[in-house]
Amino acid sequence: MRRDIERMQREAERNPRPAYVDDRQPSPCFDQTEEQIEAWLRANVKMGTEVAVRETQGYHLRYTIASVDYLGKGRFGVGSSGSFYYSGKNCFHPKGQTRLVIPTDAVRGFIQRHPQGVSWLDKNSYRVGFY
Repeated sequence: MRRDIERMQREAERNPRPAYVDDRQPSPCFDQTEEQIEAWLRANVKMGTEVAVRETQGYHLRYTIASVDYLGKGRFGVGSSGSFYYSGKNCFHPKGQTRLVIPTDAVRGFIQRHPQGVSWLDKNSYRVGFY
């Protein structure tokens, strides 16, 4: 039993977004890896850079676009969303459900279609998945 749990933990670390068998669409940032997000943030973040904030609290998927408003040592601030590390993790809740993702056209399109976000409990909704 313990070996199975350890194997599942290692697999989750290698592939943080599990494969799904249902028919819901993946979230628009589903194909972004943590390494890609960190590389993009390190290359692009400066004052005024727009980033996408991904929130998954309470069975709800929501994206917002926010601008970087201060730069610190190893982290930066994004408006009312708080401070983030260059890995995209929130400084105050690094294992929490608020992360930064790359603001791709798919993410921006999702925001235009669903400004208040979507609930993944709806059968025609998006897969929130683990991040």
